[in-house]
Amino acid sequence: DLARAGYYRPHARIEFLAARNLLVVCALVMFFFAFAVLRDRGPVMLSRVLLAGIFGIGISYVLPRLSIVAQGGRRVQRILQGLPDALDMIKVCVDGGLPIEESLERVTPRIRSPHPELAAELDIVQRQARLGAVGQGLTRFADRIDEADVHALVEVVQRAEYAGADVGSALSAYAENIRVHLRQRAERMGNLMSVKLLFPIMFCLAPAAYLLLLSPAVVELRQFMIREKQPGGAFDIAAALLLLVLAAPLM
Repeated sequence: DLARAGYYRPHARIEFLAARNLLVVCALVMFFFAFAVLRDRGPVMLSRVLLAGIFGIGISYVLPRLSIVAQGGRRVQRILQGLPDALDMIKVCVDGGLPIEESLERVTPRIRSPHPELAAELDIVQRQARLGAVGQGLTRFADRIDEADVHALVEVVQRAEYAGADVGSALSAYAENIRVHLRQRAERMGNLMSVKLLFPIMFCLAPAAYLLLLSPAVVELRQFMIREKQPGGAFDIAAALLLLVLAAPLM
């Protein structure tokens, strides 16, 4: 999760754990302070403080991990959005006769402005390629991103190099495949949006609409009830007739 979020420092894991433990300790201190201040308020208040303390400690423990996971997901999506453009540019360089190493060196500076996260990852791939091989750098790139599309891309490049096939055509085809996946994902999210909007409409807009539509009828009904309950009104006459009908057998 830290790697997906872009935290590559040697002590990133220790810093994350320290920040999470600090939040938990702060929640514990606040709980004991509230318990000491409110201990004379009775068992009901103490039970509320206990529940709030357990909830706060749990949130303090879970929230940092959820934040890292959310950051990693957003960063991976930004990388995937820029990857097809980078693959097309690499294909042009490969078709021009350049190896993949030099193609990466030419493409990385040109995508740094629109896609900085992807450019940073390609810089890491270049440094690892100088120490070993391009395949090794791409494999580690796929391990850091941990996305199915990136793993499949690395497999395509490695198989094309091993078989001596045209790497440029494989990159172009896979760039189009990634674009199709991104388009399908956007359409799926758009289709789900109508379902997600159902609950806000139901709980926020529907009561106000019902209030506006039914208020005149309710006011009119109340005025009718008050008016007809007066002497000589419909309810007064109906009550008199009912009494007459009930008293008729006794007469």
